[in-house]
Amino acid sequence: MKKNAIRVGLLAAGLTAASVLVPLQAQAATGNLWLAENQSMGGKNCGWAQSQPDLSKTFCSFGDKASSVWNGSDNAWVLYDDAGYGDRRYCINAGGRIANLHDSRWNFGDKISSIKRLSGNSCAGYPTF
Repeated sequence: MKKNAIRVGLLAAGLTAASVLVPLQAQAATGNLWLAENQSMGGKNCGWAQSQPDLSKTFCSFGDKASSVWNGSDNAWVLYDDAGYGDRRYCINAGGRIANLHDSRWNFGDKISSIKRLSGNSCAGYPTF
């Protein structure tokens, strides 16, 4: 009986570890832009492969909630303060990471309302982080 309890415990631990690893592996494989609700990609994460004019209307309902960003794609992305690609904006290069969008250099935490995927890997004149 004790062996079965240990096996069940190990199985549960293995499933928990696998569920943590799968999203990280999926992020690397998808080529998406990833936003996270907490700094250093902590908390809820959500990824997109295409431009989104209003993040509050996406499956994640992620408008004005991001505290960190990772660009896992081969394209540059522009992150906008307002829905409809308006107001302040910053570009993140392919492969770029910003662990703290609240940093005083840009004060962009909990502000991103729309995202635009550019056709290439250059920020081409957009202000960068």
